[in-house]
Amino acid sequence: GSNLIPLKIENITLRQDLIILKPEVLETELSFDLPQEQPFLQSIFYAVFDLIKDEGIKIDAIKHHQYCEDYTFSKGIEKVMFKIYYNNQQKISNIQKPSAISDFINLLNNSLQSLEKKTIVLDLEEKKVITTEQKKEFSFSEPFLKEFYEFILSKVVGEGITVTHIEQSPWLQKYTFKKGNFIAVVNFYYTGKKQFKKIVPQSFTSIELLNFIMTLIKL
Repeated sequence: GSNLIPLKIENITLRQDLIILKPEVLETELSFDLPQEQPFLQSIFYAVFDLIKDEGIKIDAIKHHQYCEDYTFSKGIEKVMFKIYYNNQQKISNIQKPSAISDFINLLNNSLQSLEKKTIVLDLEEKKVITTEQKKEFSFSEPFLKEFYEFILSKVVGEGITVTHIEQSPWLQKYTFKKGNFIAVVNFYYTGKKQFKKIVPQSFTSIELLNFIMTLIKL
């Protein structure tokens, strides 16, 4: 057969049992409808996309099954489907290639095998990026709420994290944070003395992002 050139891996770091996605890969636009309640499926997409993005290979379709993603790839006129199996520990357990034989299938299979038996995580500290997204303007009913917002911004902006929404209620400020395509929602509670005392995580599409925000912000 012909000599196969391994695909270039740019934004992922391989370890024995982990694949660590760098923040740059989060800027990739999600062109498929991936379930928000299953963020690991987004992580699989980012890892696969980063493996193939410089090779003229396209992802044509993704089908979701229980513990299995069907990925259809194409290059030129050739189209192939790989099955990517994962378990309930969010580890890729097995990658099944099509039964046909071609250089294209071998190239894809050699690359996708690097994901097998690995857990995919986001490395939010790999590179600290100042976001270019414009700072949103929020209105606050009292000065201490604006001061708290400025405090929050000072903690997250250097990490490429933005505040996209604030839901304001009595005794509560509900913040939505965003990094790349991932979000995390956190409730901040304050007292009658206008002091913020309690942080309660609400929802997220990336547990790594949520945990990272919680380590950044200490009351």
